[in-house]
Amino acid sequence: MGRATSKDPQALIHSLRSAYAATPFSLKIIDLYVGFAVFSAIIQVVYMAIVGSFPFNSFLSGVLSCIGTAVLAVCLRVQVNKENKEFKDLPPERAFSDFVFCNLVLHLVIMNFLEEMVKPESCLIMSCRCRWSSCPAEPMGINFAQNITTSMK
Repeated sequence: MGRATSKDPQALIHSLRSAYAATPFSLKIIDLYVGFAVFSAIIQVVYMAIVGSFPFNSFLSGVLSCIGTAVLAVCLRVQVNKENKEFKDLPPERAFSDFVFCNLVLHLVIMNFLEEMVKPESCLIMSCRCRWSSCPAEPMGINFAQNITTSMK
């Protein structure tokens, strides 16, 4: 084996940069979308590590939504890439419609997984779940149920 020099990583980065420069603009946009989805998932995990995972269903739904969207976008990138010979007969419109349909199904499953967290009669106050009618903040002189009903009128 040869010795690794400090120019090897620089040469690798230079070759990757020059190869990526030849990538079509549409694929770069998809790459940016994938990066954003993964970054959003990482931010949610860091937030959960710092603050806690009280509504665990919400945390799982958010992270799985980001990761699932990133996976579907990678599949879209593979199908739209002109250099990929396996999908050369597949029109880009069909690949995009598959992406949209699969995202719709993914997010319907995610919303179903949220269960009780999306019901309007549940609230989140001081890290405890309560019902609008009996809120632990009421003995402190704060009536959230009354404030919400009057603000909705």
